[in-house]
Amino acid sequence: MRFEQSLVLNRYFHGLFGARDLTELKQPLSVQEGRAADGQSYFYGALLGRVQDEALRDKLAEYDARVMGCEARLAKARGAFVFKYFQYLGLLYTEIFLDRLTTDPVAFRAGVNDFVQRQKRAEPSLHEFTAFEPDDLRRLAFFMATGSGKTLLLHVNLWQSLHYLRHGLHPEALVRRTDKRREFDSILLVTPNEGLSGQHLRELRLSGMDAVLLVEDRSAQRTFEPRVRVIEIRKLAEETSGEGVSVPLESLGSANLVFVDEGHKGNVTEERTFKKKQKALGRNGFIFEYRQLEVYLLRNLPKVGVGFFVHSGLPSTPVGSTKTGRRGRSSAERTEETMNEQTVTKIEPLPNQPWHGLLSRSPFRGRPFDKYVFMYVTAD
Repeated sequence: MRFEQSLVLNRYFHGLFGARDLTELKQPLSVQEGRAADGQSYFYGALLGRVQDEALRDKLAEYDARVMGCEARLAKARGAFVFKYFQYLGLLYTEIFLDRLTTDPVAFRAGVNDFVQRQKRAEPSLHEFTAFEPDDLRRLAFFMATGSGKTLLLHVNLWQSLHYLRHGLHPEALVRRTDKRREFDSILLVTPNEGLSGQHLRELRLSGMDAVLLVEDRSAQRTFEPRVRVIEIRKLAEETSGEGVSVPLESLGSANLVFVDEGHKGNVTEERTFKKKQKALGRNGFIFEYRQLEVYLLRNLPKVGVGFFVHSGLPSTPVGSTKTGRRGRSSAERTEETMNEQTVTKIEPLPNQPWHGLLSRSPFRGRPFDKYVFMYVTAD
């Protein structure tokens, strides 16, 4: 089974546009970027004719307008900017997901589970895949190749989440609160190290957002304003230790909007601990996770036991970001980068294969990833 074939939620959204995977949408979306004369994106015009679902056809223009509004917001803050087709598609899928989740979460889950049953009948390899439960739809993950612009998608995902929290019929699908208020305890961005925290602070501020380090700002601000508190995962403590700089998990509550960047870093034991902390923060809120696709697969080669190749044509500079050299990076970051480069040189490239055909079977079968990875993108 190919990598994307086991990602059922991902396939559900591709299916809304008559596609089995991202490759089938690449050619239709090979149109001009940006807005057409009518104010809609050129991507909207390319996708509209592929939609069979009448309810989606009726709302597609609304979703597109919201994504284009976010594009304009980024361009105003950061300078000339347009979404690439894969970024647009990820944001469009997020619009559909959040709208359906907050409009009628029961009907949405039933629709996804109907799709699961159809897939299981068609593909015996999915026979062990279980139905989605309500909490399975409180977390989304983006597996993204280097250069695919996860930082800016994170920013827009934040705006999208706050929009549907304000306007959705069922805000409890995003945040469960006994007082029923439409607000999160906090907006948290969890990173693996201080270097990445600093990078996120700069990028968030470039996009016009209020962002601070959590250890420097413990104020109990609870508003719709997107103040993002950034913290490294190792500074989140299950118990107050009194050693070093740490923040007790219980002091942050569980009704948070949580963004996790590169949460996969570390060994297996660390990853389990990190995942436990993430779940504690978002148990009654919502979690977005962003993983670097190549690094994850490199780290999991011994467990996956499959061959793959690394696409050498991926840009080294994330879309919308400024390239920086190694100087100024932390020791951990330099070690991580060196390890990745050394690992890549040991992998034999498979000729004439697209990046998204890189796996002969999925590393995610039978694991929770199957349910919350709903989009993986490349920079092709």
